[in-house]
Amino acid sequence: MRYHLGQANIEHALDHAVSTLAGKREKDLEHRTYQFYEEDIQHLYRPGALRAIEKHRADGHRLVLLTSSSEYLSEATRKQLHLDGVLCNRFDVDKEGYFTGDLVKPACYGEGKLVYAKQYLSDTKFGLEDCYFYTDSISDLPVLEAVGFPKIVAPDRKLRKEALSRGWPILDWSRE
Repeated sequence: MRYHLGQANIEHALDHAVSTLAGKREKDLEHRTYQFYEEDIQHLYRPGALRAIEKHRADGHRLVLLTSSSEYLSEATRKQLHLDGVLCNRFDVDKEGYFTGDLVKPACYGEGKLVYAKQYLSDTKFGLEDCYFYTDSISDLPVLEAVGFPKIVAPDRKLRKEALSRGWPILDWSRE
């Protein structure tokens, strides 16, 4: 509820969640996540999303997932959709393969997503003005304001209002 009201501290919540992994094997979480992905997620992609990915691929664009999800779920998505990269939340793992309980900072959320995008682009000839970014959440406003091609998909109420006021396209991938 606090998240939807814009009052949640997501980095604090992520820190707490990741701390519960301390001492557990990374491979176990990785296995469980891939199993979850295969059983519950991989068949949920909307046709419009898949068409958008294929159009960008045909246009020669690099396809990079920028998400608040964990690296485990993000990597499963990257593999299935044949994406070029993933920028996401990562959890610190010691040299023996056990979680330390620490989130790699900054969290890939809100302003943190913008940090990750800028870091990624620093090794390329591209700038944020060259990028497309698709989202459904007002928490992604920092990235939307920075990219050249913001795309809004099935937005939350706050993002819909913001998109309409800025003239950003609102897509419905269930029909497109």
